[in-house]
Amino acid sequence: MSLSTGKRPPGSFHAVQLAALAAGTVIDTYVTITGTVDKIHLEKDGDLHLHLTDGEHFVICEIVPEESHKPPKEGDVITVWGTARHDGVHGWWEIHPVAGWK
Repeated sequence: MSLSTGKRPPGSFHAVQLAALAAGTVIDTYVTITGTVDKIHLEKDGDLHLHLTDGEHFVICEIVPEESHKPPKEGDVITVWGTARHDGVHGWWEIHPVAGWK
């Protein structure tokens, strides 16, 4: 599935609260969350990190280099869908890879 703007997440992606994913209480693998992009960072491996927040909690959403679509901007409120996982190295929950966003 390629990254998209303006499309809906597939029905197999479960809508969850950003705070619940950030807390590690979500049991679903394929999720969709909504939040505000408050930071964007290009990693050395080419992944684009979107720091998505609800104002109190955050989740990192990683767009892999193979996806060449224009990313959102800081301040945008977006819905992201993809694979939820815990990044043990950094100690945060993330959506990696991002399958799409609107």
